Amino acid sequence: MYSCFKAFVSVLFIAVTVFAQSIPDDMVRIPGGSFIMKKDNVTATVGITTFYMSKTEITQAQYQAAMGNNPSYFRGDNLPVETVTWCDAINYCNARSLKEGREQVYNSEGVADFSKNGYRLPTTAEWEYAARAGNRDGYPPLPQGEKWDDYGWFESNSDLKTQPVGRKKANGFGLYDMFGNVSEWTNDFPEKFTSTPKQDPRGAVTGKYFGGSATPYYRDKEKEGSNWAGAWTEDKSYREICVYKMYALGFRVVLPQQ
Repeated sequence: MYSCFKAFVSVLFIAVTVFAQSIPDDMVRIPGGSFIMKKDNVTATVGITTFYMSKTEITQAQYQAAMGNNPSYFRGDNLPVETVTWCDAINYCNARSLKEGREQVYNSEGVADFSKNGYRLPTTAEWEYAARAGNRDGYPPLPQGEKWDDYGWFESNSDLKTQPVGRKKANGFGLYDMFGNVSEWTNDFPEKFTSTPKQDPRGAVTGKYFGGSATPYYRDKEKEGSNWAGAWTEDKSYREICVYKMYALGFRVVLPQQ
């Protein structure tokens, strides 16, 4: 009896150890909280549940390892992958999930099942909450003596190309390049934003809005231009989701709380 119990405890210990090690080193815990989100001149209180987000934009080395190809215009293992469509990004999520023994989040139509434990793109709300790093009203002010160039790659300091991830200072949540380098795909399709308080809003799940085909949001960075090129564009673009790409647009991924 004792030996059986001992064996059970050993198996349980191994299982707990494996579970505790299930979050990869390139992911950082984003503690839950709330913030004031503003869109189309409408504000709402938005609550966010704890999740994990990749510390940096997905690199070309990471993309190559999961997908077996590298579509980027600028080349380098530690550069952010770019020139990827939204479909490329969610295919990476599913491929990496499969490779790591996780459940795949996206179905064949690109719809996310948030109950799965695999990788997905962050929602627009998650992305903005993470970028604010716990600041409820707007983006946190810079510490005295620091400048935005300390935190990101912009037109003014990038030599007009992408730069290796993680070289600038991290924000308060330990995330790098939330300002500058490349703009980033998020999971959401556009939908009407209301002032009703929200918990973990996910946006629309289809690509039809305003009577036309729509892509999901991608996040242009909020300070000093959206990316290394300094190009400002609308949050939403009405191009085909598996066609639209540019060499200043990449992505990062999230995992649910384990």
